[in-house]
Amino acid sequence: MKKPQSEVAVRAALVNSVAPDLIDEFLRHFAQLRSDVVTQTLERASAGKVVETFVQILQWVERGSYEANPDVNSYLRSVETRAGLDEGLRICGCRLARAMYSIRNKRDIAHTSTVKASLGDLQLLYSCARWLLTELLRTLGKCSIREAETLTDCYVGRISPLVDRSEQKVLLLADVTATEEILLRLHHSYPDAVSIEDICQSLDRRKSASVRRLVQRLWAQRDIEGSKGDGYRLTDKGLSRVGDILRRVA
Repeated sequence: MKKPQSEVAVRAALVNSVAPDLIDEFLRHFAQLRSDVVTQTLERASAGKVVETFVQILQWVERGSYEANPDVNSYLRSVETRAGLDEGLRICGCRLARAMYSIRNKRDIAHTSTVKASLGDLQLLYSCARWLLTELLRTLGKCSIREAETLTDCYVGRISPLVDRSEQKVLLLADVTATEEILLRLHHSYPDAVSIEDICQSLDRRKSASVRRLVQRLWAQRDIEGSKGDGYRLTDKGLSRVGDILRRVA
């Protein structure tokens, strides 16, 4: 699939300073975090992966190599005292990344916690990740702050939440087909299963019998897994389809 011009521009700005595979990883995890914001999907570890890749990028800049499994907290604490990196990355970026990693670890995201993840957590993590991308473009991409912000804005695009939540149901706001609406509903609760009753409630503007038939079709196509008794969840194939939907409508 051809990459959007905005993504090509971000890669071109960073490629002379960062290993291409690290650019790919950072943008992939960033895109997943953005998708979580759009669909209000909680308890995903995307933010932690953004931070881990950010650490690997800094290691690459410092050493010309990076660890496959870096000790994130140790690196972020120690790097502040070393010269060589721009202060925006070494001080501001690393402290911001540490805050992100703390939220990832202390909320019910990467580890079990008594404090459930919230939309506030998700929005904060996304804003921090966006700041890190802009700072990488400013420092490693040799852009002015205005150029870096413009490039980030073009790459990220406008965030329009596709989900409206209430105590009664989860309402999908996107103008999509019924099949796509089901996939987005399951993505909102992923990786948890969603009962057929909850799916029908979210799609209550459509005929219940039609929704049930489409759920069975998605199950037959292996886009979802589960049963009427246990509920349904997305498979990896279904997650890939959701990614295509979000690239089109988010």
